Amino acid sequence: MKSVRLKFLLMRQASGVNNSKLLQVNSEEDKLQSYVNEKGVENLHAMVAIKDFEIRAFVVNIENKVFHVPEPHPVVLYYARAYGLSDSIDKLRSDTIYECNRQPGNVYNQLQSFSNFYVSFTSFVTHLYNSVESFMNYTIPKDYVDSVEIKVKGVKKFPDREDVQRWVKFKDKFDRILPSIHERKFESYTKETKLIYELKELRDSIMHTKFDVGSSATPYSPLFRAALSFEFVAALEAVEIFINYFEPGLIEYVES
Repeated sequence: MKSVRLKFLLMRQASGVNNSKLLQVNSEEDKLQSYVNEKGVENLHAMVAIKDFEIRAFVVNIENKVFHVPEPHPVVLYYARAYGLSDSIDKLRSDTIYECNRQPGNVYNQLQSFSNFYVSFTSFVTHLYNSVESFMNYTIPKDYVDSVEIKVKGVKKFPDREDVQRWVKFKDKFDRILPSIHERKFESYTKETKLIYELKELRDSIMHTKFDVGSSATPYSPLFRAALSFEFVAALEAVEIFINYFEPGLIEYVES
């Protein structure tokens, strides 16, 4: 059985260079506590030494206990969660189909089966979409300025990295900005692109669940039908291809 290899956001060869903003905390807990008491943790991170490597960690203060947590790569983290849900979703959908086709039927069993499927499915869609969105945002260079003007809080400007992340539409980031940054286009992957756009639409429908006044008697049926018919395995593969196309090897698997 395979699982996705989780990764640190930053893991590098140990530099041996001191930096006032970085703390080697693996054996200096007292220094860390005194620093936090003086300045707080908001802008503090730590470099944890592991053999010949340094791993970046964030520092947190909970109930006056200060500790550091290795910073995971969010793109891989979101994708790994979606991948981990895929097998159970397949079974839960099969259970729903079975319950709704058996004779005589039991509406309570049917409701429970579909509810189990849908709750897991919404988590899958959300995490898989987050892996796409976070990947696009993560790849924007620090000094990036887009060539197309947009309005930001009523003012026209060429958006910088923060503006692109907050205000630029998904389609613009996917179709134009990401290819311009990497100097390569994903347009030849038509099937994968179509699936990612369908994933985005389904995620939006889930996040902004609306009462469909145009539906005859089942106002949520468009959303629920879309969930049952969505090609989730193909979408999972499409996202993996998309991410590894722009950053080869970011999504990897290990035998578990």
